[in-house]
Amino acid sequence: MSSVNSTTWLNSYPELKAIDDDAWLQTVKAARQVKYPASYPLFNNGDECEHYLLISAGSVKVKKTTPDGHELILYHINKGQTCELTTCCLLSGTRYTAQAVTDSEVNAIFIPRKAFESALAGSAGFRRFIFRTLDRGLEDMISLVENIAFTPTHQRLAKYLLEQHKSQQPIEITHQDIANELGTAREVVSRLLKEFEHHGWVRLHRGQIEILNRRSLKDNK
Repeated sequence: MSSVNSTTWLNSYPELKAIDDDAWLQTVKAARQVKYPASYPLFNNGDECEHYLLISAGSVKVKKTTPDGHELILYHINKGQTCELTTCCLLSGTRYTAQAVTDSEVNAIFIPRKAFESALAGSAGFRRFIFRTLDRGLEDMISLVENIAFTPTHQRLAKYLLEQHKSQQPIEITHQDIANELGTAREVVSRLLKEFEHHGWVRLHRGQIEILNRRSLKDNK
């Protein structure tokens, strides 16, 4: 983990880079860029929220763990995005209600609470940015709930595999990780993947899934 003072992270946030009022420019000076390795916990359930969080490189997953150990991935924070949960905690003065863990090596931008509050009060451009990101986050959360509630798991699994296939082949992932992403049980994912393999759509390996027929997966009903 290393820390640097630089404003190059603004290149990942064109909306913020375009803000030129004094309140925001002073806030930028207070920002700190920190590099974290993969699988590093940025915050945990119950932690106090002391900084506004942005990600200028890499990816972070925000997840909720049930008392019996099941996990649900709420959302991912990728390059050029912010953490909606952090924003809500700062605005409401509450503690974190979930955990954030790095998916890969990450460049995180931390803006101290006081600097965040000063920018929120004095910068109209920053306020618009905050409201837009919260609006997008709410839409994503509604979409997540709708998918879990109304879309059959086999369709969500097929869609997830196709999305992952865009960046890697074979897909290196465990059945448990997929279950966490889809909000279901590992046994359900394993059973459906076996069905996909029986149809000739995928080939299963240890820790890997090879896509054999994208069209059939896409047409899966």
